[in-house]
Amino acid sequence: KSGITKAMNLLKEMEGRGGKRRLPDDVRVDLYSIINVINALAKKAMFDKTAPKMIESVLSSMEQRYLDGETDLKPNAMCYNCCIDAWSKSGVDDAEENARRMLDRMSTMSEKLSAPELKPDTISYTSIITAISRRKHSDGPARAEAVFATMMEAGVKPNIYTYNNIINCWASSGRKDAAVNAEKILMQMQEESDKGNTEITPNAITFSTTISCWARQGDKGSGEGAERILDMIESINARGDTSIKSNQYTYGAVINAWSKSYGHSDTVMRAIGILDRMEEKYVNGNIHLRPNGPCYNAVINAIAKSSSKDKAFLAKSMLDRMKKSHENGNEDAKPDMRTYSTILNACAFTFIEDQAEKEEVLQIARQALKEILNGSDAPAFVFASFLLACSRLMGAGTKRDGVAQVLFNECRRRGVVDVKVILNLRKMASPECLRQILKGSRVPVGNIVLDDIPQEWRSNVKSRTPRFR
Repeated sequence: KSGITKAMNLLKEMEGRGGKRRLPDDVRVDLYSIINVINALAKKAMFDKTAPKMIESVLSSMEQRYLDGETDLKPNAMCYNCCIDAWSKSGVDDAEENARRMLDRMSTMSEKLSAPELKPDTISYTSIITAISRRKHSDGPARAEAVFATMMEAGVKPNIYTYNNIINCWASSGRKDAAVNAEKILMQMQEESDKGNTEITPNAITFSTTISCWARQGDKGSGEGAERILDMIESINARGDTSIKSNQYTYGAVINAWSKSYGHSDTVMRAIGILDRMEEKYVNGNIHLRPNGPCYNAVINAIAKSSSKDKAFLAKSMLDRMKKSHENGNEDAKPDMRTYSTILNACAFTFIEDQAEKEEVLQIARQALKEILNGSDAPAFVFASFLLACSRLMGAGTKRDGVAQVLFNECRRRGVVDVKVILNLRKMASPECLRQILKGSRVPVGNIVLDDIPQEWRSNVKSRTPRFR
């Protein structure tokens, strides 16, 4: 920021508008100097919210001096585009409005100066769409497509960045039809590209944003939609075009989409199928498809959220597969906190009647908790999940009460007692055991909020919890 300030001060001195020094008469501002300052300010816009206004100030001075007869200071399209881009990236609430205002100003100056080269161009309109996408509003796609329509009416050709930002508007809109529309735009781009319009050939960002859009959708069609895009990438590769390649993140996003395909009857097997496909390609030499932790974790998450009665055993099987991959040299496949906490969640929501199987599931949960406690600081939800698992898998009695007492004491010692911990403790411990555990505290019997829990018990709890019953 200090460098920008120095540049602005020097520019003012060169313009004779102040500063600490008076420069020689033959030292004067030129177009090159101004463009350098504008460019430097535009690059700082994401970090310095005052940058766009500073660019406007420089532009205003530039415009006035040109109108006053300094013909070598005629603003060019790049100057205005830098200002529009700076507003679009600034992150301020009225970024889009200010970017649009500068677009209008650009058009006005083009007419005023009879300078067709100052008319808004591809960069100008694309920057407006970028500003829209950053706001993440549900009406973003409609506003972006309105800008696109204006752009086309003006005879300005869109490029890959224009289309990618429109797709991003859909991806960040939160709308239920976002993924379908994002994919529709992708298909239109591919069709145009196949006809010879290489300016809008979909790139890695296009495909990854569309896949992520499907993953965010979180409905029955998410996995199928994301996998369809992956198949499209690999179909392009099969034709000999390797400009776009799938990697571990692409596959991970597809697996994640399958893990969120709520309501689909085959979520788990399809997620595992993508992982199988990934591992096979990696074994056959594609180093870019080495499965990483998030890929395995997404499959385990799909298992944990499924309705399968065997979810705990399936999750454990995937954990073993992950460990084997790590032992075989895949450093990216090391199980982490998310892995074991998801295993715990699978155990807590495994509903079975056979007591021997319950004991097996409980043993899986115990081992997962042990791994977490050995490796890092365990957050409250880990203890809450294990308490819930025990309440469902252990028979009532003194043994279960004893485990509840030990668990809660450890949780309290670590300062991670939150509302969920108390709620699940109520499910696990007998009334008498619960009274003994909470004796001396003011934790209520009914409704509870985080502030009801003694401060020393919750000193390491990260966030507040709403009232639960």
